[in-house]
Amino acid sequence: MKVDYELRTTAPLALTAFLIVSWLKAPTLYMAPRMWSEEGTLYFGVIQSLGLIDSLTLVVRANIQFLTNIIVYLATQVPLAWAAHVTTYLSFAIAAFTAHLIVLFCASYGIRQSVCFAAVIIWALLPPTYEVFATATNAQWVCSVSILLICALPPHILQTRYKPALYVWVIACGLTGVPSCIAAPGFFLRGIAERSRPHLVMGVILSICALIQLVLIITNPIEGRSFAFAPLTLVMPGLLQTVLAPIISADIVELIGAKIRSGEAGADVVTTATVLVSLSLICLAAALAWSSRWRGLVAVLVFLWALVSMLNTFGAFGGYPEGLISGWGGARYYLFGCVCFLLLLVLGTRANDRLARRISVALICLMGAVSVAQMIMSPWTRGLTEGPSWASEVGRCAPAGSCMVTVWPGGAEWTFEINVKRHRDLRDKATSSFTTAQA
Repeated sequence: MKVDYELRTTAPLALTAFLIVSWLKAPTLYMAPRMWSEEGTLYFGVIQSLGLIDSLTLVVRANIQFLTNIIVYLATQVPLAWAAHVTTYLSFAIAAFTAHLIVLFCASYGIRQSVCFAAVIIWALLPPTYEVFATATNAQWVCSVSILLICALPPHILQTRYKPALYVWVIACGLTGVPSCIAAPGFFLRGIAERSRPHLVMGVILSICALIQLVLIITNPIEGRSFAFAPLTLVMPGLLQTVLAPIISADIVELIGAKIRSGEAGADVVTTATVLVSLSLICLAAALAWSSRWRGLVAVLVFLWALVSMLNTFGAFGGYPEGLISGWGGARYYLFGCVCFLLLLVLGTRANDRLARRISVALICLMGAVSVAQMIMSPWTRGLTEGPSWASEVGRCAPAGSCMVTVWPGGAEWTFEINVKRHRDLRDKATSSFTTAQA
């Protein structure tokens, strides 16, 4: 099959490019892994004292993060100094799998190999990825993008040998936070429009997962949700971070956001101009993709782009919704929308009109150039990819008893206790079992 051929020839090269760019983006993160804030304080600190079942069903901040629980549980089962390697690399594997889905998407729609490579590299460098890649806590946001890509795949791809594995993945992502569940309407729309049973089944799966998460939210209320209701606060962050940031950089968008937040003279003009330019770019991306043959998919992508961005803004955690009117503040909430924008441009390269194809390629090149420049020049990216080395923190601990360690971003607030003796006993027990088995 042509798709299989494209995957065999393109996927290895694209994955290699993704790995190289990801390493160049944050070499320290992979050479001396740190543990992310909540990953350590809310997950590792608790799961280290729990059994397997209790770990996998752990509820934190009123929702279950199934894949996060698995990753952190596995991290508690290795020598303590290697725990952050487990959380970092297993979380990063989800991003790599998503890169593979981008290649599958491109192969399914006959996208040129050069455009596919560009899309994978841009995926590695989008502004929100600095916050969400290689952290178990933020795996839910990467999962939601993988769900978006599965939703965007043609029905005949979902009917192949990939189907059972994709069903399992959809269940896992649906039980990993709320973001993936929000995409359920997109699956129903695709299923009805394309008469695709797999899309409908996945929509049902995500709906059931959404009900489970809703029950947990109702029965485990927490403080800190902002619940933005003001129209400006509800819409502006999505426009800034999913439309403008990938095109003109998060740094410039941060300046625009600061002006809007200030409310000073001229802020209204900046706000109006931002809305007009952003909406124009959305319409342009949709129009470019619309001139291809997959108009139903284009409509679903635009719908999910708006729906997910606004719902994520509405339920954002932190208690300061205006802070999302920014270039990178709370960027995790807008990763999904950024990828919707990218996919529309990728589809635009298959437009029937030559001018539409050229504009799509030009915008993809611009997005790629801005992403690379941002990686090289933007200081804010370092703050999200560096932090206290986990191995160094553990190395300061005495060989027995308990010890206080610090995780990203550092400071007294992000310090928690680890049971060094328990982890040493687990290591000794595993070594003893291995020796006995060999004997």
